[in-house]
Amino acid sequence: MITLSEAKTVFTEATRTSSVWAVFHPEPWGRDRIIVGDTAIPVTYDRGAYRVEEEALNAAAVRLATVTVDWDDLVPVRERRGDPAWGWRRQLARRVCDDGRESPEADEAARSAIIGCTSPGFMLRPRARSTAWGLPRAYAALLDRWQEQEANARTAERVCIGCGHTGPESWQEFTLWRRHGHRPRESDRALCPDCFTAQYLPYTGQRTGETYSPKARRQPSPKAYRCTRCAVRPALVWDHCHDHMMIRGPLCGTCNGAAAERRSARTADGLRYLMTCPSCRATGMLPPRTLVDLAQDAATNEGCPYGKSHPPSWRSGGGSTVKQLHEELTRTGAVTVTSMCGDGPQWNTVYRRAQLEAIARERFVSLLGMPLESRI
Repeated sequence: MITLSEAKTVFTEATRTSSVWAVFHPEPWGRDRIIVGDTAIPVTYDRGAYRVEEEALNAAAVRLATVTVDWDDLVPVRERRGDPAWGWRRQLARRVCDDGRESPEADEAARSAIIGCTSPGFMLRPRARSTAWGLPRAYAALLDRWQEQEANARTAERVCIGCGHTGPESWQEFTLWRRHGHRPRESDRALCPDCFTAQYLPYTGQRTGETYSPKARRQPSPKAYRCTRCAVRPALVWDHCHDHMMIRGPLCGTCNGAAAERRSARTADGLRYLMTCPSCRATGMLPPRTLVDLAQDAATNEGCPYGKSHPPSWRSGGGSTVKQLHEELTRTGAVTVTSMCGDGPQWNTVYRRAQLEAIARERFVSLLGMPLESRI
């Protein structure tokens, strides 16, 4: 097994006399293979580097170098009905030869497109007695075989290695499917979202209400559970109420972020989750830290008092952090939010605790259709 940098040296030496413009470059799609010409070479991850079999790579490179090119036998480059977006004909028609009828001056990036470790942009030639440009017939047949190999590989990697379910064909939907699933480093095959989340236990409130401490943060580990909020990703931390120091549940890194916590008070599911803290339910009010978030939202929604058309943005008074605003609310019973319109004027708005609690009750009714006290 050799690394990719060593593989480049082997490939360059084997294709030194090739009639095809050969360039060693791993395919951008996928990490478990390199297609050299029409031969797929498996790639594995070992000892901190991607590696390939030297014998297999050398044999594929030698085979590529034996392709005979006849510059008098050219075939036109035109898109075919049913060609995929990543197919070589559509790539060339889009980047270089303008649907095969003419070849405008293409920049270096367009001509250096790598397909099957070859550069077809530099193999284009004008056809005799025609305005269309073409490729040597033998080389075009090689690219057809590359496209077949690539299609088979893309079909295989859409199959879940757990249940055999086939993922969506759309690139956008497939990307989301793989993001919610799991792809091992050494393979481009993935677990579908259902198989991935099935590896982790659903959280049913085993530790909700326990006192949070540095020891409780690590034992037992939250990584055995799936995230309480998104129910898709594995949990990383035990989330807790910062005001009452009680555990709410396990969260993944995305759902535990500061932005995600601020958004919790804007959705019905987020409000339900915030009220899983027993002390918050006993007091019948959202935690003070969330009330600070409500003050920031209120400052944004009130509009600019100076008649500016764009909505204002808030920033904490005097450069204070959210934690300092929280301490100010706890100490004085009010919080000051500084707002501004772009580079224009700034103004301060003072929100007292009673105002913020009223905003919280209104939001509870608007999002959940029930008063906040009913969650006690």
